[in-house]
Amino acid sequence: MPPRVPASVLLFIACLAAFVAATGPVVRAKDKDQQAPAHKPAAPAPTIREFTEKEVEHAQQVTGEITPERAMLVNNLRYLLRPEYELELLFGRANVPCALTPFERDELAPMTVLSNLRLWAVLQSGMATTDAVRMQLERFLCNGLPDADMSLANFGIELGICVSALQRPELESRDQILERARDLVDLAMRVRTGTDADSPLIVGSVIRPMWFANHLWRGLICRFALAMEIKINEHVWETALRNLCGAVSKKRGWCGGGRAIDASFDFDTNLLAMAAASVAMAAPEGTLKDSVIRGIEKAVECVPATLLRLEREYPTEPITGSRLAVLGMLNPAWAPQGREPEAWRKAITGLAVSDIDPTGAVRVDDHMGYALGLTPDVDSRVGRVIADTALSCIALGGGLACCTEPLLAKAKLSEVGREMYAFSVIHAASLEAGTPLMDVTDEATDRAIHHGCEYLISIQAKDGSFQSYIFPGAQTAASLLALMHGDWKRDSDEVKRGMEWLSMNYVPGHSYSDALVLMCFQKFYEAEERDCGILTPDSPDAFKQAQIELRKRIEPRHAKLIDWMLKCLDSAHNRSGFGYGAIAGTADGSYADNSCSQFGVLGLKAASLLGADVDPKLFKSEAARLTKRYTVNGSNGRVSYRYRTLNKKGEVEVHDDEIAAGGWDYQGDGNLGLSMTAGGVSSLAICRDELKVRGLLDDDFARKIDTSILGAQLWMSKNYYTLDGDRYLVRHNGIHRDPYYNLYSVERAGVLTGSPLWGNGLDWYAIGAASLIALQAADGSWSYLMHEDKESVREFTADPVSIAFAILFLKRAALPLIGTPPRKPIDTPPDRETPEPKPSSPVTPGGKASTAESK
Repeated sequence: MPPRVPASVLLFIACLAAFVAATGPVVRAKDKDQQAPAHKPAAPAPTIREFTEKEVEHAQQVTGEITPERAMLVNNLRYLLRPEYELELLFGRANVPCALTPFERDELAPMTVLSNLRLWAVLQSGMATTDAVRMQLERFLCNGLPDADMSLANFGIELGICVSALQRPELESRDQILERARDLVDLAMRVRTGTDADSPLIVGSVIRPMWFANHLWRGLICRFALAMEIKINEHVWETALRNLCGAVSKKRGWCGGGRAIDASFDFDTNLLAMAAASVAMAAPEGTLKDSVIRGIEKAVECVPATLLRLEREYPTEPITGSRLAVLGMLNPAWAPQGREPEAWRKAITGLAVSDIDPTGAVRVDDHMGYALGLTPDVDSRVGRVIADTALSCIALGGGLACCTEPLLAKAKLSEVGREMYAFSVIHAASLEAGTPLMDVTDEATDRAIHHGCEYLISIQAKDGSFQSYIFPGAQTAASLLALMHGDWKRDSDEVKRGMEWLSMNYVPGHSYSDALVLMCFQKFYEAEERDCGILTPDSPDAFKQAQIELRKRIEPRHAKLIDWMLKCLDSAHNRSGFGYGAIAGTADGSYADNSCSQFGVLGLKAASLLGADVDPKLFKSEAARLTKRYTVNGSNGRVSYRYRTLNKKGEVEVHDDEIAAGGWDYQGDGNLGLSMTAGGVSSLAICRDELKVRGLLDDDFARKIDTSILGAQLWMSKNYYTLDGDRYLVRHNGIHRDPYYNLYSVERAGVLTGSPLWGNGLDWYAIGAASLIALQAADGSWSYLMHEDKESVREFTADPVSIAFAILFLKRAALPLIGTPPRKPIDTPPDRETPEPKPSSPVTPGGKASTAESK
């Protein structure tokens, strides 16, 4: 019997034949003008694949003939599957593939939550069964049962796989699938802490989004079990639903409490709770007690008004990936007040599939994936992309409930393969030649961060300082900041000794040093900041009260030092920005530059988070100065953007506009720079946040800030580092701290604006992180190269500040924002309603909302 040919190989042959027939023979870079050799030569070295205009046009024609929903689904699957033929198509190009192993490769390692999610996405898409699907299902069935932790995601995903697999009669594993499903249901029914009224996910008046997500998973688990005729403990589900109903508010729906102005604790929590309620309401008749159903029906009376409020308060929040999957579970009759449900859903789906990323990935900057329990931590960049892409497939393929016909159920494998290959051609043709880049994993960055921190510990002086030939305060503060972000506890000996040295020896008066010391103190007191609610205020008054409360918890000597540093920064500010400060002799208002200014704003932000009385005029002045001095650079193009407004009827209208690329220089010479432009972006994001939380951000000013940020991101995407060539990360000339200083500026610009990509999809973090990981020395340090003379170059170990900057980049350790990060230019909707009083307890078991109004 001949060996079985993998489906991907058959697809590749069929698709390549179709493309050759339509576009002519494939041309490689070194094939031109060469005659066929008379004898068989040695295998040639791989070369970069060239694409003719006709090939690309044909690929675009193929993808243009299918619906936008199918196009998005097929391209999402391509990213997740990593078909083998792409090794040839993408060779030599700066591609960032999915971090999961190609779907067609067998692995001995156990499947993870993300690889399980990928399998579910493939099954639920309806794509025809292949040998790879059978192999991955066999791996899944051989896995041990998931651990019982705070999230129910593992149980929900695995039961989703079981239901989807049972819908495919050609998969001959029915008995094994059902046996595993019974074990999963039995274990899931015993895991209750994630939905209890006294769950660890509820702290004070704040309910974490994962609590609401667990209610959705609980409902899906029960529905999956019922679909497979597996008995469930209805009492567990009913108790959870009563708890869910006990967390609702008439005015704001299911808000997570303290952080009402944050999308994660309002937008996401409401979607999750509404989806959980919808799943319960659609359960087979008789499954749940009538009293429970009546409680749900009473709780969801607020849904139309809440959806309208969310639409108005979060007009630019993307609904794609995981959010699209969750929204797809909502009762089909629900919509924002005054809207037609079917038209509303079509509009949301249409917007989600209107902008397809060439890579096939779904890259969003929300935290829904973390709330759903799909990523190990909120900053898991790699996991977030995989989770959102897989959930996009599930949303478009048929939905989380697995109860509708999958989108690709009637599609031939050859058709899907042809479309997938076309997307690969379009993707490859859009990439520049360069070093191929594997998406850096969380594990690799964690190792680099830990190794770098260990190096810093090795050079710490006995007195706790990190001494240097200049600015020991800055060196010590930056090093301590990196250690604390690198998971060194504040009560560790290294941090305690360092903080004591700063407390006893630091003399304020230099803007750079003051900013770094303030940021160090901000991180040191982060636990107190959270306890006092300074990071989660509901209103300007709540923010001010949190500042007052926090000041009571800060050591008096630290409070005195914080106020002294703030006074020095204030004196270093003038209408042109910030100067070096009193110690450098520039406190008389005669000097300022954008480098000092970005650190000045960082210092102000840290002081504000420490409860200091920062004059908001400083933030307004800096934002006005930066928007006014935004410098257009015509050679870097323009970027289109979409924004929304509300018309007189309260309906959302979508508008299109564009802005030219631009940024900021060092001191008015018009020579734009990466660090200065990134610093301008981070400063604008901080100023926007501080003005917003104080209730001082008007619509027009917010729009000016956001458009400047968007144009600057385009400029940075055109002038960012590369992995080789003229813009390789580590420069061979110039000031030794440049690359690390630049990357630290970039990290803040990316994180504070919630932007994983710039311009036409440039992944700033992947390039920077991959480079830093590759360049890290064996002892954990980083180095720089400098010309000693015209012919010789010498390598030096970088100073502690530069090493700290490298660690802070890898950790994405920007100062926390209080409100939602700026996204794209928008017209802000009318003023929100006055927030209702916080409940004394966020959940009342038994189904009664524990809010002030209900009492």
